[in-house]
Amino acid sequence: MPDNLERGMVSLFFKRYKKSLATFLLFMTYAGAVFWSNYDSLRQLQVDALLQFQLETEKQSAVISYFFSERRNDIYELAGSEPVVNFFANSDLGMTYQYGLGVNVQLIEDRFEQIAGRKHIGELAIYTGLMLIDNDGVPIASWNNPDVGRALRGWLAPDNHESRIMLGHQKSELIVSSPVWINKTYRGELLAWTSANTSLAQFGRSSPRWYSLLVDSQTVTPLNSGNNVAELYAQLETDLKALFKQGENSQVTLVGEGSEKKVIGKVDIAQTPLSFVSISSEFPTERGSARLFLLAAGVLPLIVLFVAVLDIIDRRR
Repeated sequence: MPDNLERGMVSLFFKRYKKSLATFLLFMTYAGAVFWSNYDSLRQLQVDALLQFQLETEKQSAVISYFFSERRNDIYELAGSEPVVNFFANSDLGMTYQYGLGVNVQLIEDRFEQIAGRKHIGELAIYTGLMLIDNDGVPIASWNNPDVGRALRGWLAPDNHESRIMLGHQKSELIVSSPVWINKTYRGELLAWTSANTSLAQFGRSSPRWYSLLVDSQTVTPLNSGNNVAELYAQLETDLKALFKQGENSQVTLVGEGSEKKVIGKVDIAQTPLSFVSISSEFPTERGSARLFLLAAGVLPLIVLFVAVLDIIDRRR
């Protein structure tokens, strides 16, 4: 008997509030669809923003790659220039530094000074030092007294025919090296010193919310200095090493939470031991307005529904 009474009351309830229940279900379906649409749009916005950030990082990396390509071409051409070839030709003829070779050395150093004076990014000189060594590692000519940092024989590469980018012994130092081949004989190496900061100077200064780094691909340590790089690296060292460990040539990822969230893009630079890294705390989907809009899409329908229920109850009384 009680069961029949309960079923009757339920049936009466549905008959009396049939339209209200149908309206409630339709409204909840609509609210759910609006919320999911906004959530999906926000998620797609994040995917698109990450892709855009990766493309921008790759674009800047291409500029850096071109910079190093130009440096390899500079030193390759210098290694095969007339003053260098003439020095070794005269040396083979038995000339001494007192009779002929001294003039050749002066011509090489004049060419070094000419190249260094012509190559700039803004007011910043690209090359900080130049040196020619023979196949025994003995210095022949130099400009600006470069700090070699180790035995010169260590820079020799008798099996190499291409110019190279190598890490120097100082943190921000890079060395461009090109072999000197004359008549299919390895005669020595031409070395040029440059700074990692110089390659980034073409982008201007990093903003407080956007950083550009040149990173040693093996040790995952930054080569450029300034703009709080050391502090930033200390914060993100674990995340950067995890990103590099994945081994992809071009990657982008989000790290951190809340206001500390950052997006990191990384691209390996071909024919160098370097990678270009962009770090930004400016990310569209992490802005307050985007989150507030999503929150409003979820909460506002519930508030409207609550007010409507209160109104129905009041009318029934």
